[in-house]
Amino acid sequence: MDPMSWALLMSSVALFIAVHFIRKQRKDSIVAFATCPRCGARLPPPNPAGDGWTCEKCGCEVDAQGRARS
Repeated sequence: MDPMSWALLMSSVALFIAVHFIRKQRKDSIVAFATCPRCGARLPPPNPAGDGWTCEKCGCEVDAQGRARS
């Protein structure tokens, strides 16, 4: 295998791995700019425990996945 093909193969593999880990990190992380499912207002940063928000506008409690808690 010539050096140019080898470099292309390695860069493709590195790109695939990077995209995989970025997608996994986004999926596992709390949404940075979540909105309230009830009124649509932008939610403040999550509390220190990282388990959700309370909407300042309507008081709705929202879990880490952005769903209203019952």
